[in-house]
Amino acid sequence: MPSWTLETLGTCAPGRHALATPRLFLRTATLADALPLLAAGSDREAQRGLGWPARQIVPAWRRRRALRWRMAMRPVSDGAPAVPLPNLYVALDRERPRLAGALGISPIGEDAGIAGGWMAPAYREGDLFGDLVDAWRELAHHHLGLLEVRSAVTPDNVEGVEAVRRTGFAAGESEVLTLEDGRTVPVVWYVSSVTSPVRCAAGRGPDWKGTSPWTTGAVPPAQASQGCGRP
Repeated sequence: MPSWTLETLGTCAPGRHALATPRLFLRTATLADALPLLAAGSDREAQRGLGWPARQIVPAWRRRRALRWRMAMRPVSDGAPAVPLPNLYVALDRERPRLAGALGISPIGEDAGIAGGWMAPAYREGDLFGDLVDAWRELAHHHLGLLEVRSAVTPDNVEGVEAVRRTGFAAGESEVLTLEDGRTVPVVWYVSSVTSPVRCAAGRGPDWKGTSPWTTGAVPPAQASQGCGRP
């Protein structure tokens, strides 16, 4: 394992979350991360589940370049803290500074949130999505201090269902969601809840007020993770 650890990268502080899984390092996303984050979910495979509006889609030629960027493991800009993107986090490859995926946790109440995310094309094989789901739960309950976090999965998304169940999410109600591109998809809501949540040094921050445009109820999180949403 390379030297990308919480000890060398820093831990949570006001305005910045930091979290490590066995293969990923997660930190609060910044404005400088915006292009690669969008590029990672702009291909046709991912958009089957994400359903973003056309204005958010990064063209193929620009995606290839953006996904080769060397990501900042410690977000700074000219020596100063970078501008954060509210309620959004980058998942970085711990073996090299590349974007592996993204996740967001948006509020749906005082102590509840919706978790959503997607993996970059080069990281969709294997079980790495399970690490991202682990991070959803850890961030929600032990960083943001939420009692409950919810995630939507299409019934035929076997990989997504397995990942959320393995991590401790319980199946809830079914629903048909309308994506931002106008398509509808059936989903099952999976719920993780705890009785004693914890807030870290970063807390929820001043932007924990409304739904983030990056992860809304119209973006089914688990199917978006690997572009597994199916029409």
